[in-house]
Amino acid sequence: MVIDEDLVVGNNLLELFVPFIESLIKDELAIKTIKNHMANLMLLGEEIIRMLNDDDEDNRKLMPKKLLLEYI
Repeated sequence: MVIDEDLVVGNNLLELFVPFIESLIKDELAIKTIKNHMANLMLLGEEIIRMLNDDDEDNRKLMPKKLLLEYI
C-alpha cells in the first residue's frame, strides 16, 4: 500500500475475490490448491494497485469489477 486509497481499492477487489474462494471451498478442493489460488489473487490485487500508482490514476475511479476487467 502506497496511499490510503490503495486500501479502498484492495478491499473492493477482495469483495470480488471472496465468492471465487468460497466456490473453491464448496467444491472441496485441497487446502493447498485453495491457498495457491488465494496467493495468485493477492498477486493480482497487488499488481493492479501498483499499476494504478505508477501511471493509471484515472482508472482508480472505475468500479471494482470494471477495474479488474481492465487489467485482465
